[in-house]
Amino acid sequence: MPYANLQTTFDDTQATSVITQLNAAKALMTFLVNLTKKEKNKGNKMGPKAVTLNQTALKIAGNNSTAIPSVFSVTGWQRDFTAYIALMRVAASLNQLKEGVDDTLNVLLRESTTQASAFYKFMLVLQKQNYPGADEIVNQMKPFFPRSGKMKKALKG
Repeated sequence: MPYANLQTTFDDTQATSVITQLNAAKALMTFLVNLTKKEKNKGNKMGPKAVTLNQTALKIAGNNSTAIPSVFSVTGWQRDFTAYIALMRVAASLNQLKEGVDDTLNVLLRESTTQASAFYKFMLVLQKQNYPGADEIVNQMKPFFPRSGKMKKALKG
């Protein structure tokens, strides 16, 4: 495989270990919510400016605490925003992990499919040489490889 850092000895035991660790991390975040599609589309439309808005407003509120009514919880607001910042770090890490997993899945499937194709072509050669069992193997694999004009020519040649 052309990827020097690709470790292909990842098995079910290792996958179970990773899933267990991910579930343990999820258990630490009991406050996570699942929004409906409608709920996701509602709310803040400020985009990236919302973070700066909150940072600025919290700083101003801290410097002007006497101007804030007692029913307004700056502490709760600060706690929510602190949680937001911390979760953004987690999200960035998870996004990197997901991208790496997705890319590795892509490469592993591509490499495996290349090997399966090479195996099929090898079996076609053995079939031409009347190798015992080659007919059965080719017939099992044939539905996955519809013949293109290029392949027909290669087989005749």
